Amino acid sequence: MDPVRQKLVGGVLAVMFTQPERVRDRDWIVEQFTQVTLLAADAGELGADFEAAQRAQDGGSAALQVVQRFVRDNVDQVLNACFALFLHVADDLRGRAATSLGAHDQVLQALSYFDPRDASDDALRIETARLRLRAWRASDIDDLAALCADPAVMRHFPSALSRAESERTLARLQAHDAEHGFCYFATERRDTGAFIGFIGLMRQDLSPALAPCVDIGWRLRPEAWGQGYALEGAQAVLHFAFEVHELPAVHAIAPLVNTPSLRVMERLGMTRLADFEHPALAASPTLQRCAHYRSDRETT
Repeated sequence: MDPVRQKLVGGVLAVMFTQPERVRDRDWIVEQFTQVTLLAADAGELGADFEAAQRAQDGGSAALQVVQRFVRDNVDQVLNACFALFLHVADDLRGRAATSLGAHDQVLQALSYFDPRDASDDALRIETARLRLRAWRASDIDDLAALCADPAVMRHFPSALSRAESERTLARLQAHDAEHGFCYFATERRDTGAFIGFIGLMRQDLSPALAPCVDIGWRLRPEAWGQGYALEGAQAVLHFAFEVHELPAVHAIAPLVNTPSLRVMERLGMTRLADFEHPALAASPTLQRCAHYRSDRETT
């Protein structure tokens, strides 16, 4: 990254910690970081136009216009660089003492305010006959929040999620996708483009009964139930896991009462291992007894 963008990235990071909501306002970003660039950049970094503008006897207005154009032209690249750098900041904070967790939550909140891949072809991860599984966008927050607040959808979880909890979930999904190349992907119908939920993979430390592993999971809107979408998407995700990422195994767990998900695991051809009492569900006795499935990559 060149020195100008390094300075801009540093400035954006500082603002995200203190005013994450401002990242929505690109005009404000241009105005704010024009000043950073004027103070921090070498003339050579902005080219001959900037050098000529600096020599103009106009009180600096020509040079300011050159810098403004430069910043506007590079806003997307700056945000992309910030997104990558921010993941390292988040990981660093996650490893610190509990007193730093507030800052870590700020990082995750800031990440949820933008997704530099919104308009990118790279957003598409998997396509099936009826579904598109893609990267998450900041604009998905309303759909995700509605999904995770639906009592019917969340009946096999201890509780539904608040809006703030869904915002943090979206940030974690984006961060996981950026770091590993997969997550529980936003899932939509190909024919209508309608959001129906998520299907995908996450690295999880599910319980003491399981070593850290990659989990396959799905969560769909009620109107998408009973149409084979979970199975169709999950089959494609397993192929993606084994053929693209060459993962040695994929795991899945679900409470024994979640019979629809258990049926999908069976139809995926996953092997059922030992059932176990999930320690994280001790406060929800009807959910605590869980089934554990695994699918292994064929190497022959």
